[in-house]
Amino acid sequence: MKNLLQTVIAMSEQLVEHDALAVVILSHGIKDEIYGTDGKTIAVDTILEFFNNQNCPALINKPKMFFLSACRGSQIDTGIMMPLGLKASSPFGASLGVRPNHVPTWSDIFVYYSTIEGYASLRNTNTGSWFGYELANSLAEFAHREHLHDLITIKVAERLHERISQMNGNSVKQAIETQTKGFVKKNRVHLEYFIGVK
Repeated sequence: MKNLLQTVIAMSEQLVEHDALAVVILSHGIKDEIYGTDGKTIAVDTILEFFNNQNCPALINKPKMFFLSACRGSQIDTGIMMPLGLKASSPFGASLGVRPNHVPTWSDIFVYYSTIEGYASLRNTNTGSWFGYELANSLAEFAHREHLHDLITIKVAERLHERISQMNGNSVKQAIETQTKGFVKKNRVHLEYFIGVK
C-alpha cells in the first residue's frame, strides 16, 4: 500500500490540477492500522502523513478526504434503548484566524471511519460494507445539494444509526467516527467526479 501511496504523491504535477483528493480504502483492519493486499498493515497516521502539506505541497489548501472502511477492533456494538423523551444534542462551532501565506503542516484533512475505534465494521453478504453502501447511496442522493462533511456526519451517520442486524442471537449496530485535521473548508462534492461523468 505504501508503494501505491508514493505513486500518487509522485504525480504532484497532476495533483496541482485537482481541487481535492479522495482516498477510499475498503479492507480489513485492527485498531488504527489497515491491511494491504500483501497482508501487511499500515498505520492510518502513516497514510495521512503522505498527504500532509509538508509531504504533498501540491494539495495545500485543498481538502484531502479519507474514507476508511475497516475493523478497528473486535467489539460488536449491540446498542442501547434510549429512554422515552430523551433527545440528543450536538453543539458545534469554532472560529479560527488564518494567515493566507503561512499554513500549518496539517490542514484540510477529513477522515471518515466506518466504525468507532475498537469496534468491528459490519457488512452484509449481499450489499457489502454497511458504511460503503450508505456512503455510495448518500453521495448519489445528496451530493448535489449537501457539502461532504454534512453528508457524512448527518446523512450517512443517520442511516447507519438506523441499521440493525443479528449476530449470534444479539442485535448489532454500528456508528461512524470522523476526524478532521487542521482548518477545513466546507465544499460540495460534484458527483460526476465520483462516477466519471463529465
